[in-house]
Amino acid sequence: MQTTLTKALVTLLFCAASLAALAQSTGRIEGTYQDAKTQEGIFGGTVRLENTAIAGPTDDKGHYVLPNVPPPPSAASWSPIIPSSVR
Repeated sequence: MQTTLTKALVTLLFCAASLAALAQSTGRIEGTYQDAKTQEGIFGGTVRLENTAIAGPTDDKGHYVLPNVPPPPSAASWSPIIPSSVR
């Protein structure tokens, strides 16, 4: 009886630890922002995950990475960096 109870307790603890690990997992979103006509990457923009503080710049090839993205996935938006003299 005690062996069965011990096995059940170990199984329960293992399942609880697995669920806790899954609940805390994060992912990342990466991609390339490109010009629709030329397919060239667009430099100098910011990709932002809506309703969060997560954002990242595009590099010289238009590539971006947003690390530590919590589930569920959210919508992303892009905005160019506009020089203050243009505003």
